[in-house]
Amino acid sequence: MGPAALHETLSDAIPDDDFEPSPLHERLLDLRWSDVFTTNYDTLLDRAVSQVPHRGYTVVIRPSQLVYSTSPRVIKLHGCISNPSSCILTHDQYRTYPDQFSPFVNTVCQSLVEKTLCLVGFSGRDPNFVNWIYWAIDGLGREHAPKVYLVTVSPLTHTQHSLLTQRNISIVDMSDHGTTKDTPYTRMQAFLEYLEEHTPKSTPVSEPAPRPPSTPVRWPIIDTKLLEPQRDLDIPTQLSNVTNS
Repeated sequence: MGPAALHETLSDAIPDDDFEPSPLHERLLDLRWSDVFTTNYDTLLDRAVSQVPHRGYTVVIRPSQLVYSTSPRVIKLHGCISNPSSCILTHDQYRTYPDQFSPFVNTVCQSLVEKTLCLVGFSGRDPNFVNWIYWAIDGLGREHAPKVYLVTVSPLTHTQHSLLTQRNISIVDMSDHGTTKDTPYTRMQAFLEYLEEHTPKSTPVSEPAPRPPSTPVRWPIIDTKLLEPQRDLDIPTQLSNVTNS
């Protein structure tokens, strides 16, 4: 299947115009994230940006758009359905991603070092993301690497739980928060309400984002058997970053 046919298949599989952003998209973006990283192809977050104009988000689809951009941003790491040629789809595209998209890679890695990442609607199994996590652990040491939090609205298996904690990811389990109408929607709603209640209301002053280095990050080879599982931590009262997928 050639690129044109692949992009056409993607457009058929994601009827983007048939869906509108939900109130949860708006509430998510209304929180004080430094940046929002997403691997989704759809434009739901892009369109939700217009519902929170006071936050001042910039939508970034291509690495060149990072130049002189300032936080907060919605950075679409795998491209966007509105521009099918930007989408990361094939094995070769994933394989060459660290070289071809080094500005995106370095921006995420900088956030891993300087901020606290919160994964929402994201499994944490993306191969590039796994490399980034191990890069931070290897470079900083497990005891110094910032925590990454993963919010799940569905129960995890023991194997999934162990794998995530091995990667220094703390699990925020919202799979059963005790409401009478317990659905994935209400579970995520409860998590966002918690953050809204525990986040200061003042608007932060945005600082210019530093230009990403031109040299791509080179990943070390990690023996995952050497990484010891870590215990879960509580939800932080202030989270600085989010990854949505």
